[in-house]
This record gives sequence, C-alpha cells and structure tokens, in this order.
Amino acid sequence: MPSSLNKVLMVFLSTLFIVGISVLGVGPCESRPPSEDLFLFARFWYEEDIGFEEFDFLPNNLICTLECLCSPVGQSIWFVDNTAPEGGNGSMAHPFNRLKLAEAVASPGHTLFIYRGDGSTTGLDEGVVLKSRQRLFGESVGLTVGDEIIVPPGGPPTMTNLLPNGRGIELGDNNMVAGITVHEAFDSGIFGENILSGTIESVTVTNSLESGIELVQCSGLFELGGVSLADASRANLLVSGGDVDLRIGNSLPCSIENSNAPGSALVVQATHTGNLEFRPNTTIHSTIGDGLQFSNADGSYLFDGSITLSGGDAGIDILNNSAGTFTFGPNTTITNPSGTAVNIRSLSAGAQFDYDGDIVNNINTIFSIDSTEPGSEINFNSNGANSLSSTNSPSGAFFIFDADGDINLNTPATIRDAGFSSLFATDGSGVWSFNDWTIENQHGLNGGIDLFGQMGTVNFTNLTITTNSAGSGDATTGFLAGGCNIINVAGTNSVEADGGGALVLINIATVNMTFESLSSTNNTNTQIGFSGDDGIDLLSIDGGTIEVTGTTTVTNADGAGISIEEVGAAVSFENVMLSGIGRDGIISGVVFANPGSIKINGGSISGVGMDGIRLGSNTSGVGASLFRMNDTSVNGIGGFTVSISNSDVGGEGNTATPFSCNDRGGNTGSILFNNGTDSCP
Repeated sequence: MPSSLNKVLMVFLSTLFIVGISVLGVGPCESRPPSEDLFLFARFWYEEDIGFEEFDFLPNNLICTLECLCSPVGQSIWFVDNTAPEGGNGSMAHPFNRLKLAEAVASPGHTLFIYRGDGSTTGLDEGVVLKSRQRLFGESVGLTVGDEIIVPPGGPPTMTNLLPNGRGIELGDNNMVAGITVHEAFDSGIFGENILSGTIESVTVTNSLESGIELVQCSGLFELGGVSLADASRANLLVSGGDVDLRIGNSLPCSIENSNAPGSALVVQATHTGNLEFRPNTTIHSTIGDGLQFSNADGSYLFDGSITLSGGDAGIDILNNSAGTFTFGPNTTITNPSGTAVNIRSLSAGAQFDYDGDIVNNINTIFSIDSTEPGSEINFNSNGANSLSSTNSPSGAFFIFDADGDINLNTPATIRDAGFSSLFATDGSGVWSFNDWTIENQHGLNGGIDLFGQMGTVNFTNLTITTNSAGSGDATTGFLAGGCNIINVAGTNSVEADGGGALVLINIATVNMTFESLSSTNNTNTQIGFSGDDGIDLLSIDGGTIEVTGTTTVTNADGAGISIEEVGAAVSFENVMLSGIGRDGIISGVVFANPGSIKINGGSISGVGMDGIRLGSNTSGVGASLFRMNDTSVNGIGGFTVSISNSDVGGEGNTATPFSCNDRGGNTGSILFNNGTDSCP
C-alpha cells in the first residue's frame, strides 16, 4: 500500500478508534470495533512513524479496548527499552529508556513492559515501586493483549536497585510480575509490605543483599510459578507476619538455590498464620547457609517438592513458640549439616511436625527437640524407603529436653560410632515412640539409650543396641533409664554392651519390656553416672514385666552380674550365662531383694567372687518374693545365701559344685540342686 494512502487510512481509522474509545468509556463494551482490525491498526501505528503527532497512538488506549475493560480512566501499557533514545513517550514506537519514567506516569491498573534492551541494568538500576493492580512484564514472556501477540517472547531484562537500602521491585496490591531478572539489589529483590495478593511468574532473583522475595504483614493469595531464587544474603524467600497464603510452583516449576551466600533458603517468622504450599514441581537446594528457618510460625507449611539440604548449617529449625503445621514429603533430604539437621525448640500446643524424608548427619546431631508443650506432635513417619542415619558423629544422634508433647519416630534409624549417647532424653511428659532403631558400636560417653525424668510414656519397638567402650573408660551402657513413669519395649529387641551395663533401670514406675537377648562384657572400670559396674541393674521399679526370652550374658563385671533391688515388676530370664563376676561386696552374682516375681530358667553361673546367689539384703528388710530358678548350673561360686526371712523361693533341676547354702531362716519352698540331693534353703 502506498505510504500516502497509509497515512490517509491511519487518519480515518484513528478517528474511528478515538470515537470508539469515547463510546466504550461510557457505553456497552459490545460497541467496540473488531479486535482484529484494532490490532492491525495498533500494530501499524506503533511500528510506523506516520508523522502525525496529534494522532500518536499512546498505549493508554490499546489494552482498554482489546480487553473490554474500558472506563473513563482506562488502562495503559508503558514500554521501556534501555537502548532507546532520550525523550520517549512510553509508546511502543517511542519507549522510555528509564524504568523510573514509566513508574512516574503509570496509574493503578496500568502495565509496564520492559524490553531486554542491551541486557545490562542501565536505566533499570533504581528499582520500581508498583501501584495497585499494576503489571510489570519483561520481554521474556512477551506481551499478549486479548488473543493477540503484541510483543513475542524474547530475552529477559535485568534490573536492580543500586541506591542505598534500595529494593528491586516494591509491590502494591494485586500486582503481577513476570519475565524479569532482578540481580544484586541493595536490599530485597522483590518486596511487599501490608499488601494484598499478587502473582509472580517466570522471574529470577539472584544475589540480593537482603532477601530474594520478602513479604511483610501481607494477606491474600500470592502465586509463584517459574520463579528462581538464588544466593540471597539473608533469605531467598522471607515471610514475616501476616496471614498471606503462598502457592509455590502452582503452574510452572520453581526453585530456590543457596550455594554461594550465607543466607537461608526460607525464613518464616513473626506470627505468620497463612498457608505456604510448595507444590511437587518445586525444588529447594541449599549447600550453605541455614536451610529452612521458622520462628514463631503459626501457619500451615507443606513441602511436596524436592528438598536437598547439605553443607553449611543447612537444616530445618522451628523455634520460638511456633504453633504451625509443618509437613515434609518423602523427597526431602538433609545431608551432613554442620549443625543439627532438625532443630525444634519451643513448640506450642497444637503444633504438628511431620517429616517423611531422609536424614544423614555424620558431623552433628540428627535431631534436637527442646521444650514442646502438651498438645504438640512431632512425627518422623516411615514410608518404606526413607531412613535416618549417623556414622562417626562426635556428638549424639538424638537429643530431647523438656518435651511435653508427643513424639513418634517411625522412620528407621541407624547410629554408628557416635561420640555421645545415640539418644539422650531428659524430662517431659508426652508419649514418645521410637521404632526400628539400630545402634552399632556406640563408644562415646554414656551409651546407647539414656533416658531420664520422663513422666509420660516411652515406647520402643524393634531395638538393637551394640556398645563398645574401645578401652576409653567411658560408661557405654546399653539401655539406661532413671526417674521415669512408663517404659515399654516390644517387638524384637537386643542389647550388647561392651564396657558397661546392658540394662540399667532406676526408679521407674512401670516397665513392660521384652528382649531376645541382653549381654554385658568387660564392665570393669569405675563408671560415671548411674551405670555402676553391674551387668544388669534394676533398682526401685514399681510394677510391670521384664522378660528376656533368649540368653542373658554377663562376663567380666566388677559388680554384680544381675542386681535387682526393690523391684515390684515380674522379671524373667530364660537363660543366664554369668561368669567372671568378682567385685568384693554384698552384691555379687545374682542378688534379689524385692517384692516382685523373679524367674531364671536355665543357664550357668560361675566364677564369682562372693555368693553365687544372694536373696535378700542386709539393709532392706524385705525378702525375695516368688523367686524361682530351674535347670541352672552353678559352679565355682562363693555360696548361695538367703539372708532375709519370709522369702518364697523354689525351683528344681539345678546343679551346684561345690554346693553351699546359707539359709538365715523363715523361707518357704526350696531350690533343689544335684538331682534333689541338695537344696536351699
């Protein structure tokens, strides 16, 4: 078409278009010209300079007409290209060359469109403050109005804010930001405070000196899709207060990467009460910094994507009276942070933590739980594949302090060669359950399980403990508990302690324990704590049952092989093998002085320094009740003593060489030795 004819046509069409706009501003939207005609007209007008400035088609008309959103004010598109000459008016043909110029003329509801330009932050280095309902688009997502493509997708523009305390993008209510890279903002890359809702898509925020995206006291729904956050100095994503809901990865995959800056991948703080949902197409990868941080977080936090935390102190911290719900799916992995992998401190009533992933920490602690309120709940749930493990850690694997809430550790746990107790737990009143634990070659201070002052209920199922002092002289007790209410041990359980007692229970209200085997070897040093020098030590247990269905072995113990004092529980050993029991004193060999029921069925007792079996105590004044020993061989012992009257003793099929019995009188029943030719009492 000849140029002159183009100009005549443009004048004619522009007159029609302007008339249409004025009508649409006050009348029904159906009266507008066809969108195809307007699009062709607008494209030609934007891209061709026809020389009629009075008819210059400014962008405040285009989006209004094509989207049928006309109002007396209208909506606008303002274009920015940092390669454009000075003096632009913000149209496609004459874009601004500085983003701040577009910010100054744009009204609420307008669109700011940034071309990639030369790829630098020139003209885009002072940040932008958005008004309500504005949209900020970069060239990488293009520009589409209605069904028509105005600008096809290209490269992303890069913006920043180099001013002191400058933020890259400050959000208003109901903004949409898409297709932009924000790099090295002096403060946060994207920031919103006391605003309502928003959408962020196909945006990259890197190396912010504060946070990548920071939302303070916000509300409504924010949706993030195709967002990549990396290496912020404070936090890649920070949510502070408010009741804002975030859906992350709603339509496009999102990622948080922290590998070059000391900040956290995520921080939630200051009584936030909304919902954060990380969809399955999200990834969080942190090899430095502090991982995921929750402080006074009272909302709901769901992590269904892939989370990999490794290196630095990249774990999970839930602190300062958080009352929220925290759910981590099976694709969560924490590997060797320098600190605790999962640290929960001051958990409020109603809070719930569910973790269904893997944890490996060979450097420090797997989890630490401190000060949880009644009504809170912590769950490590097995899905059949995940596990918790620690090897050669200089610290203990699990710590629990003052936990009055419930704890359920159902994920299998394996702890090898720890430098401190595999589980050290003290004080609390909740219900704690630990399933499928393997503790191997524990050689550190204390031992495998150390449990003190638990006034609730503690359950163990399928527990295997092997300790080895390796000549250190430390008290490597297998299972040690003191000052507790109810302890249950069920399933398949065994304890093998080298350098400490296999089972030490002191001042327990009720126990219900079943072991396949107990073994204590080389408990020959003066031990610290409560472990003593006995192979098995049961003191002041009010009731319940303790049953060893297999073999109980004590070898080379300075103290007693099995010491039971003031125990009301029913105690049963199917097969005992005691040898090398030699410390001088009134307790040696097997000592029972309690009102409970004690049964020994089979085994042998040999090589003890004092009495082989002593029933009763010179101090308690209480005799053994319902003591039965059958089919047990007693060899090379100092004697068999029943020292207190009113003891009900009995049994048969036992042998003793030589036989010696010291009966102090008043006992009922007898234990038969040497095919019945000898008896005691």
